[in-house]
Amino acid sequence: MNQLQSNITWGLKSNFFDIPTDCPQRDERLGWTGDAQVIAPTSIYNVEMYAFWAGWLQSVRQDQRADGGIPNVIPDNLGNNSSPGWGDACVIVPWELYFRTGDESVLEENYEMMNRWLDFYATKATGHIVSMFAFGDWLQPHPQPNKKDPRLMRRGDTPANFVATAYYARSIELTIRSAKVLKKSADVARLQGLYEEVKAAFEQEFFDADGRVKFEIETQTEYLMALVFNLLSEEKQQLAANHLIRVIAECDNHLRTGFLGTPILPLVLDDLGEIDLMYTILFQETYPSWFYSINQGATTMWERWDSYTHENGFHTDGMNSFNHYAYGAIGQWMYERVAGIKPVKAGYKEILIAPIPGGPLTSAEASYDSPYGLVSSAWKIEDGTFMLQATVPPNTSAKIIIPANTDEDLLLNGSQFSQNPDIELLKKGEGTFELMAQPGEYEFEASLAY
Repeated sequence: MNQLQSNITWGLKSNFFDIPTDCPQRDERLGWTGDAQVIAPTSIYNVEMYAFWAGWLQSVRQDQRADGGIPNVIPDNLGNNSSPGWGDACVIVPWELYFRTGDESVLEENYEMMNRWLDFYATKATGHIVSMFAFGDWLQPHPQPNKKDPRLMRRGDTPANFVATAYYARSIELTIRSAKVLKKSADVARLQGLYEEVKAAFEQEFFDADGRVKFEIETQTEYLMALVFNLLSEEKQQLAANHLIRVIAECDNHLRTGFLGTPILPLVLDDLGEIDLMYTILFQETYPSWFYSINQGATTMWERWDSYTHENGFHTDGMNSFNHYAYGAIGQWMYERVAGIKPVKAGYKEILIAPIPGGPLTSAEASYDSPYGLVSSAWKIEDGTFMLQATVPPNTSAKIIIPANTDEDLLLNGSQFSQNPDIELLKKGEGTFELMAQPGEYEFEASLAY
């Protein structure tokens, strides 16, 4: 795990020179928008990123085409078509930057660009289903063979119109959130209606009555996108979730996701309460997995899970970078759920400190220098006791969730817990204590349930 964290940070250090390059070591070295949007949350946890991303977004605004399209690389020197999941960086990066810093100006600066991007999507849609060029779930492992044009295998098996329509809805939804922050009520009303229409069209076009995708080839990414972007009706969500767990099991609990699916895999499994499954996937050491690359000698993130192997040497296909940070997006989940630090309200005004142990881990710790000050979480398990040290910065509050046998006492700072003005017991659930903490430093001890 420490090597994985090191690989993530070295990938960031070596690619963040003025622009977020996809790789620093070969003839590309371009500001690929898809790579940028998937790594943005992880990057903000690891590095002071506000000026970097705000400056790059200025270049995105300048390079937006007259039709609203966003080039695939910024600064644009390719002149290629826009691609869903790539051009959406013009919406996703501003929102993530705002949400993690609390600075509304980043939304104000980029709000017009967001709306023009939505207008571009609309020109590519028929009945709200978008048809346009797409890189797809780039470099998905084990794609279906394509003898006519093997290069198309790089785009994975998730259809282009599925990816495009899902991201169309996602960008509408984030633009609605931005409009609410900026108090643009007329835009909220206009976009909300469009959002519901796109969602309905998406479900109708791509999912059957049993919550299964209407494609011969099911991919993990199809279910992941539908669930993480909240594109299914309530009755279909659990059905689709069941299909997701099934297709993961059919892959022997390994990921089968590329650049777009991998970052959202842990988020969806977390939302579904499938934490043990996510830890199983994270700690896999056979292909494809994060640890597989590490076992082959990776010291940065690779473009492919098997860019090099001890058995076969260098990957023989093209697109074989040894410093490509996209799969490092797992770092967001490592901070938010392994260590347990997550913003609930913009800029960390409200915080969730809720580490979840799993796999072989017996300890983890992380800290983050938020706009309000240091947030930290450090936990360890010894002799069946879960111990957590947490720091809540000034002018904030934090919900703290502690895994425990709630039939036993919870200790706070060495004494039996009792409510006080600084900390309140919200809920004594099945297997957890939930507390609301005011600013301060806290030490908890609880017996674990087995």
